[in-house]
Amino acid sequence: MDNDTQNPVYNAIYADGSFGKVTLGTMINRGGASGKIFQVQSQPDKVAKIFHNLAKSQTNRQKLESMLLNKPNFEPVMTDGVQYTQIAWPEAILEDEKGFCVGYLMPLINMDEAVSLDHLLQKAIRKKLKLPEKYAYRIFAAYNVASMVTSLHKCGHYIVDLKPSNVSVYRENMLVAMVDCDGFSIQGEKRRFPAEFVSEEYIYPEGMDKSCEEMGEEQDKFALAVIIFKLLNNGIHPFS
Repeated sequence: MDNDTQNPVYNAIYADGSFGKVTLGTMINRGGASGKIFQVQSQPDKVAKIFHNLAKSQTNRQKLESMLLNKPNFEPVMTDGVQYTQIAWPEAILEDEKGFCVGYLMPLINMDEAVSLDHLLQKAIRKKLKLPEKYAYRIFAAYNVASMVTSLHKCGHYIVDLKPSNVSVYRENMLVAMVDCDGFSIQGEKRRFPAEFVSEEYIYPEGMDKSCEEMGEEQDKFALAVIIFKLLNNGIHPFS
């Protein structure tokens, strides 16, 4: 960080080994347990996530390096002249002047244009938010979530904490909008970096006695099946 400027400045290290400088702008989201989200000056299509806990700097760096080198093939989609970024995957590691990994740079996902998948599940909420009632839209959403999971699995990555409230879709076309990817279970070259959270309602039966660090593909498949069932049955859980 450059203390001579009003806004924090960090070094950015990209996947191809190139370097740059990133100046933070306004904080736009306090984020979850792991970090805060900031605008990036002179790059309106990017945001930066700055971690709360710098004590995990080395582990965070190793996980982010693995994410940079093993990116899922899920490119932005252009529809009617509008680009829809579907996954906020890291594009560069951010470090301070001491060399500590403080966060990462990622593409901006305009969440103002998206809604939580939770909001698609029940007719009353769809009506309140003026979301499309056509059944086909929920089928599109189910297909796009399944495509996202497939793309991640091809790289050996797992979401683990896969649930409707952690998935958003764009109102216009039901394309997926995924954030907080640094919390996924990530496959590195020599080791796996486990997920940090899992939600009880979506744990696969065989995983009830396991920690989220032990969960992977079967957990994602079960959670995906529950999500698809709920999407197609107005929020009813298959075990209810």
